[in-house]
Amino acid sequence: MQIIYKKYCPPERSRRKFDEIFLIILLSIIIYSCSVSAEEKSDTKIKIESPEAEITDSLLIDTLVLDLKITPQKKYSDWKYEAKSEWKKLNAASKIINSDSLSADEKAKIYIENLILNKLIPHWYGTPWDFNGYTETPKNGVIACGYFVSTVMKHAGFNIDRYKLAQQNPFNEACTIALADTVDIYNTGSHALQETFNKNYKEGLYFTGLDFHVGFLLFRNKELYFIHSNYIGSKGVMIEKAVYSEAFNASTTYRIAPFSTNEKLIKKWLKGEEIKVKMK
Repeated sequence: MQIIYKKYCPPERSRRKFDEIFLIILLSIIIYSCSVSAEEKSDTKIKIESPEAEITDSLLIDTLVLDLKITPQKKYSDWKYEAKSEWKKLNAASKIINSDSLSADEKAKIYIENLILNKLIPHWYGTPWDFNGYTETPKNGVIACGYFVSTVMKHAGFNIDRYKLAQQNPFNEACTIALADTVDIYNTGSHALQETFNKNYKEGLYFTGLDFHVGFLLFRNKELYFIHSNYIGSKGVMIEKAVYSEAFNASTTYRIAPFSTNEKLIKKWLKGEEIKVKMK
């Protein structure tokens, strides 16, 4: 297995610039709060006190701009059923040559990314972490970081052994998902990784294997978001800005495998082919 190491060290952001950005955000919040009516303030308060406040990081991820859903829609079982139904349609379409503007592969990519981010994962937010957790039911039991990734993949329709995948080390998990002879490995900080993504990667969903932790990495609007079952404080499944994630920044190594941008992986899903787990 060939390993690619890419090192990039951008200048560190100054504390002054960070303080200026924080002050601008704080002033914007104050101005907005003063402009809404008493009724609107009441609604805002309800949102702040909801469980959603614990799902995202303290820097107020703008889910509307990112086109992300945090609150679960429908039943989890409904989305699993829909995934099977949609797979049948796209699988049949992939065998037909037509003049559609989007191929079956492209439609599958768009569907899978949206299925995972906005249909399946919202049900998992708030599910507690445990090293031995392997529940298949969101918010019923506990879930380890590897099982969170493998279970979501399984329920999205990927033909993979969720137990074997979750029990591998981060490198083997990355190799399994990458379906390639190489895996990009970066021994650098999260800010440097952010700059590397801005320059070299397409927006989409990725897998990342850290030193002793794994999760999904969403690259959208030139920003990295870490979606994982957080072991710190056993917080469980959550989404955070990667550069401010304690778990993400605790790692010295980042193993990156393309997910929604991975044509081979999408084809495996589309054809229902088994994804063989690379073992220790």
